Amino acid sequence: MKLIIGDFSTQIQLDPNEVTLHCGLGTNNCCIFFTIGANGPSCERWNSGMASFILDRYERGEMDATRKGCATVNNLDIQEAFKSADENGVVFAFPDLFKE
Repeated sequence: MKLIIGDFSTQIQLDPNEVTLHCGLGTNNCCIFFTIGANGPSCERWNSGMASFILDRYERGEMDATRKGCATVNNLDIQEAFKSADENGVVFAFPDLFKE
């Protein structure tokens, strides 16, 4: 899991194993925050603008995905992640960034 922390958004980039483990792609328990873009699979849970858009669509019944995040991403200690960012705003998420 790779977090890219910008001034106005936080992007979480996922590798294929993480998609299988956390996102529920192809199941009826797929996460609403899962997206695929130019940089590959991502989680939009901490990307406030996109998360708001996704939640609005979810509330209007415009998507088939049913789950709002996963235990891993929902328990991300975002304040600790901000402290761990390098000069480019990149954080490689390790277990110590997740709340118990």
